[in-house]
Amino acid sequence: LPSKPSFTPSLSKSQQKKALRRALKVQNHEDMKRRKKEAKQQAREVAEPPTFTEELTPEQQEIRQLAKQERLQLRELASQQWLAAYGRAPRVVIDMDYEGKMYDGEVSSASQQIMFSWSVIKRSLEPIQLSICGLKEGKLRSKIMAKPGVESWHMPMTETEFYNVGDPSKTVYLTADSPNTLTTLETDTVYVIGGLVDHNRHKGITLQRAMAHKCQHARLPLAEYLDLKASPKFTKVLTIDHMVSILTLYNETNDWQQAFVSVIPPRKGTVPVEPVPVGVGVGTHTDETVHPAGVWVEA
Repeated sequence: LPSKPSFTPSLSKSQQKKALRRALKVQNHEDMKRRKKEAKQQAREVAEPPTFTEELTPEQQEIRQLAKQERLQLRELASQQWLAAYGRAPRVVIDMDYEGKMYDGEVSSASQQIMFSWSVIKRSLEPIQLSICGLKEGKLRSKIMAKPGVESWHMPMTETEFYNVGDPSKTVYLTADSPNTLTTLETDTVYVIGGLVDHNRHKGITLQRAMAHKCQHARLPLAEYLDLKASPKFTKVLTIDHMVSILTLYNETNDWQQAFVSVIPPRKGTVPVEPVPVGVGVGTHTDETVHPAGVWVEA
C-alpha cells in the first residue's frame, strides 16, 4: 500500500480520509492496468504462429487445394448468375437532386440509406438495376463516395437529371402523393425514387417534380394490400432503402403484400388485408386508361 500522504492542517479528518481513499483507488486502478498489460504480453510471447499446412500430408494438402478451387468456382458462378439477373431486371433510379432541401443530418441519413440500398441489391438473387442520378458535387456526393467499398458498387452514379435517364414516356416517378397506382414492374420502364430525407417537411414535392417535367407518376399499392387505418403510426412515405427493398422483393416474388409485410417495420402496424386487384376498377377518374407499366394515367 502507498505511504499515507501528508495533509495540510487545513483539512478536516473526514476530508483526509476521503483523500486517502481516492489515492488508494487510483493506485489500485493503475496496478490492475499494469497486471493486464503484463498478462497480454506474456500471452503473446507464449503463442506460436499456426503451422497447419506443415502438419498436413501431401494428400490432405491436395484435398484442401481442390476445395479452395471449388469455392472459387462457385463464387464465380454465383457472380455470373447475379449479373445475368441484374441485366434482365427492371431499372430503378434514385433521384438525389434534393440536397438543397435537406439539413446536414438528413444529408448524412440519405447517404446511409444509399449504402443500405446497395446492401439489399448485393444480397438479392433477383436484383433490380439500381442507379443514382442528380448526384451533383456537394456534401451528399462526398459522403456517399466516402462509404467503404463504394468503388466496387455495381450502381452507376451520375449528375444526369431523372427525366434524361431514359425515354420520358417510359419513366414513372414513384411518389406517395400520386393518385395513380403501380401494379407491376416492367423491364422497359424506368422507375424513379425520390432521394429526399426531410421527415415529410416538403409535402408533395416529389409529385410536383414529376408533374413539372411532364413525367408519369404512381404510388405503391399500399392501400390495396395493407390496412392503413389499423395503426395511427403508419405513414405512406417510406425511406429510400425501404423503397429499394420493396421493389427488389417484389421483383423476386411478384407479391406486393409479401414485400410490404417483409420490409415495413411491424411497429408501423403493417396489417395485411385481402388484396384488392389493382389495375381493374381502381382509380379516381372516369377517363382512365391503364399504362403498359401498370399505372393509371389520364386518357
